[in-house]
Amino acid sequence: TAVGPRLKEDYPEVINQTSFQALQPTTILSIKSDVLINEQRGWLANSSFFEVFDYKVISGIKDKFLDEPFSIVLSESTAKKLFGDEDPIGKTVKWDERFNCKVTGIVEDCPANSHIEYRFFISFNSMLDDRLEGENFFNNWTGFRTIVYLVLDPNTDIKQFGDKIYDLFRVHISEEYPSHVHVKPLSQLHFYSNVLGELGPRGDIKKVIVLIAIAILILFIAMANFINLSTARAGKRSKEVGLKKVVGAVKSQLIKQFFFEAFITIFLALIVSFLLIYLVLPEFSLMVERNLKLNQISYISAVLFLALIVIVTTVLSGSYPAFVMSSFSPLRILKSNPNSKTGFAAGLRNVLVIFQFSISIILIISTLLINKQTQLLKNKDLGFEKENVLNTAFRVHESSILEKQFNLKTELLQNPHIENISISNYVPGFNGRSFATIWEGSEEGESVHINRNSIDLDFIDMYGIEMVEGRSFVKEDFNDTILYCLINETAKNYFRWDEAVGKRVGLRFRVVGVMKDFHFASLKDKIQPLIYFPVSKDESIVGRTLRMSIRYNADNEKEVLAFVEDKYSSFFPNDVCEFWSFNSNYMASFREEENTTKTTAYFSALAIFIACIGLLGLTSFIIQSKNKEIGIRKVFGASSKLIIGHLLKTFLKWLLIANIVAIPIAYYFMSNWLNTFPYHTQISIWEFLLGSFSILVIAILSVVIQSYRASIMNPVKTLRYE
Repeated sequence: TAVGPRLKEDYPEVINQTSFQALQPTTILSIKSDVLINEQRGWLANSSFFEVFDYKVISGIKDKFLDEPFSIVLSESTAKKLFGDEDPIGKTVKWDERFNCKVTGIVEDCPANSHIEYRFFISFNSMLDDRLEGENFFNNWTGFRTIVYLVLDPNTDIKQFGDKIYDLFRVHISEEYPSHVHVKPLSQLHFYSNVLGELGPRGDIKKVIVLIAIAILILFIAMANFINLSTARAGKRSKEVGLKKVVGAVKSQLIKQFFFEAFITIFLALIVSFLLIYLVLPEFSLMVERNLKLNQISYISAVLFLALIVIVTTVLSGSYPAFVMSSFSPLRILKSNPNSKTGFAAGLRNVLVIFQFSISIILIISTLLINKQTQLLKNKDLGFEKENVLNTAFRVHESSILEKQFNLKTELLQNPHIENISISNYVPGFNGRSFATIWEGSEEGESVHINRNSIDLDFIDMYGIEMVEGRSFVKEDFNDTILYCLINETAKNYFRWDEAVGKRVGLRFRVVGVMKDFHFASLKDKIQPLIYFPVSKDESIVGRTLRMSIRYNADNEKEVLAFVEDKYSSFFPNDVCEFWSFNSNYMASFREEENTTKTTAYFSALAIFIACIGLLGLTSFIIQSKNKEIGIRKVFGASSKLIIGHLLKTFLKWLLIANIVAIPIAYYFMSNWLNTFPYHTQISIWEFLLGSFSILVIAILSVVIQSYRASIMNPVKTLRYE
């Protein structure tokens, strides 16, 4: 809590700072007995918050918003819930039915894409009250729930400043203190930060890069189609170019004409794309579970980016007809065979078709591997029993909360369909909090950030966590004289211990057992050091949340849920019982991976569809150029089967080359992508075979359909004018 003010006071680089701290997940706000709401995303803050972040003020004096103890600032929607159309300024809101807070301001609701989500703010000065933290609150150097944001001088070097403040805790607490201060630009938090307790929602830059890469590949495929069809039509347009040159057109005029034609086509495509985005964006937002809106885009940046795309696409797509065809001499153009299959145009077409095949193969292989990785994460053994577990979280706003929870636990266990119950600060799937610690045998200055959790006597048994050394907690461990703990195998290995039982962690805790490693956090992260403490009834728990885990008989789920809700309400009448199935909540954590797989699959299908359209168009032009050849072959007795086989040879040759190009590229990028996961699937030959076979089928169907139509045509129609 003291970090932010000290940084501003001691370092001239800091122009301003704001420190704020999350309240319990759900807070009761009320103005009278019949107007009571359970509101989430509440914060302890001070007025500097509204200086650092420029949220729009609806009413109130911003500079004095949170100066006084027990003052509260509401978002528009929260104020509406409590006061309706009345003016709330100066009125009283009761916080957790304990403290009267004066409304000093109303601010706009936080945008959907805001880094900080909020519904209300309560003055930090309130914590000085003896019923909360007391007068030493702002001198606390070990309370790590506070989040600090700094406004630095624009000329500050972030790295150098970070080095300067790195040992801040050692200066103000002790030279032996193991924790350090790290700084990171706000612009990097969403995509590049994975710090425990970081505000969200967080994004994944890897997924963004994948989707951007697919979008660029789709654009390249479309450009390849445009160039392919332009070169295919070039034979017919070459006489147009020749005649224009004969009547006096110069090269620069022809270049402008071809570029202008390309520009008009691309500009019309841009307009159509805006219409499609407008129609598809709501459905796409639902698919990726993001509230995406066009007004979230910076218009200046968007216009510049789209202008760049149009210019680059115009130049790349229009270059061949503009520069190559306009440079031909009229005599050469008018004498040459416009459908010649040799020369630069034919070679360019071959390269572009191979390019399209290659991209399509890469996209199919990538989609298969992304889906395979998602399925591996979903089905991986977590190291504990997650089936038939119900979780519920309590809001902590009174000192007797833990005693009530244990009494509730006793009541719930009377139900024959409930098999076991445990109380803990966090449940698997939630990292909880971490702290830096030393250990017995650690070297001077050596420390590790270890994830902590407080559990009751039944936690290990209820989740089926295996002990590999020592024992689990027993009833005698839950006292205040000797402090015991459990650690996992990763922590033991990090501490370099041969035997852990009896060893010291930190200054006070003795290890009584080692848990077999299990995935207490996301499978997207490697298993980290973990320490478990016994839950203490005398522990200060104001502002924290305890969770209850209930293992039940799956055959009686509805009855169990109703029973839990009824008992919960009898112990906590002003609270809403919010519970969830552990297994369904755990599966929901992979929704983003599934959405990425689905999005990648849709985009890949779109890319392949565009490639097929281009392939059909190109096949049509090639077959038209071979109509007379096909007619002659039929006159000499060739069957439709032989003619189709002859036409397929060219495309199969292109496909073989495309596979030689695509497979190493797909392997390189997907192996690198998979290696970013601590637990990942293995690449097998089947993904490559399926990717190649899929494109083979598509190519054969595209060619056979049109080849067959050409092969059954009466040769008299194609040769009658020869």
